[in-house]
Amino acid sequence: MTDTPTESSETTDTTETPEAAEAPAEEATETAEPTEAPAPPEEPSKEPDAAADLAALQERLSNLEAALAGKEEEIKALRDTAAKDAAIRDAGLPSKYAQFLHGDESAWGEQVATLLELTTKTPARPRDPAVDAQVGSDSEDRETAILRMFGLAE
Repeated sequence: MTDTPTESSETTDTTETPEAAEAPAEEATETAEPTEAPAPPEEPSKEPDAAADLAALQERLSNLEAALAGKEEEIKALRDTAAKDAAIRDAGLPSKYAQFLHGDESAWGEQVATLLELTTKTPARPRDPAVDAQVGSDSEDRETAILRMFGLAE
């Protein structure tokens, strides 16, 4: 008789395992179905996203076009400056005179000629020698020598 309860306990254990195995399979099928249901609502939401993406791309394109136009202006200014420097250097003038060129390149030739004329001209009046004199160097030595003669300088 002691053998009987052990057999019955073994039979009850085997019957519970198939039921437990069937329950997760049912839960798996139930969970799989709800994940498929939200997929259709996502498709209509893609259309507003596409419109928002298109608007963002158009805005980015306009920003890039504005940046490109700014860079083209910078390149034009750099080419203009380089051409002015070349025109001045070809004339034999220092490049600091390039700032005086203005207008079209066709007018630069006359402007360079005028700058050459102005730089080669001598002044109508000679400079005052007092402007070029070194003040104080000779006079201080004389004053010191005179003071030493009288014993007043150290």
